[in-house]
Amino acid sequence: MSAVVVYGDTDSSAAAAIAAAKAFVPVIHIEAGCRSGDRRMQEELNRRLIDHLSSLLLPVSPNCSDLLTNEGMTGDIEITGDPQYDVFAKVAPLCTQFESRDLKGFVTIHRSENVDDPDFLPRFVIALATTALQTGIEFIWPVHPRTKSSLLRLRASDIDLTGITFVEPMSYAETLRHLADSKICITDSGGVQKEAFWLRVPCLTIRPSTEWVETIEARANVLVPDVTRLGYEVARSLESCGDVRWTPDPYGGIGSAKRTANAISKWLSHSTKVVESISTMHQPPKEGYSQ
Repeated sequence: MSAVVVYGDTDSSAAAAIAAAKAFVPVIHIEAGCRSGDRRMQEELNRRLIDHLSSLLLPVSPNCSDLLTNEGMTGDIEITGDPQYDVFAKVAPLCTQFESRDLKGFVTIHRSENVDDPDFLPRFVIALATTALQTGIEFIWPVHPRTKSSLLRLRASDIDLTGITFVEPMSYAETLRHLADSKICITDSGGVQKEAFWLRVPCLTIRPSTEWVETIEARANVLVPDVTRLGYEVARSLESCGDVRWTPDPYGGIGSAKRTANAISKWLSHSTKVVESISTMHQPPKEGYSQ
């Protein structure tokens, strides 16, 4: 095996990186260098661990590359952009103009640091219902399994949920279609922040920090750690939509997947001797050898 390629920051990615490193197989990390600065997030711990184990790091933006350099990573670093954009571009509907979109909002909430907090979900739902009442926005909310049981209890309470439609989880294509039709996105997801940016939908992120700092710098995304400010931030984002810097795309745009594949191929061809020497180190002992 020449190398193990891992993507992103999931537990399975971290497990693959650890297993490869212990087997003396080089690790290549796609989406390296993303940092939220919040170590309460499992993803933050995973991405830091994977980066330190990686021999080739492929950040999606110059900011991610700078973070890797500042942290003293010993692996090779090459900016390739975000391969997710190529998937997005194949599936995404044509973008409508902001003014022509229906008065709809798209909501996704699933992170453990939010929904596992017993006080969070009631406060958030009340803030969302109040925002719907005040603005006339109809919110559609695909419910993650993590939040389903808690939401069922809330629906049986006396909270007025007019203006919020709860639906089953959606396919990727359905998600993009509903998001593209919305005037505002409210989420704690990582990927949805970028997809909202690519679809030119203002986003509110219900977290104190984000790994996608480029969307914050472009004023396309606003952090809302205090849900009591939700209504105010929705109104402000709708009013300031014209001030957002939607272009250029800080994540490389179309062709990032090809650049990623080329970077891996080039690195492997230049690192053949290194890979072979590492593999030799891991050969089983000759017959008859005892420790």
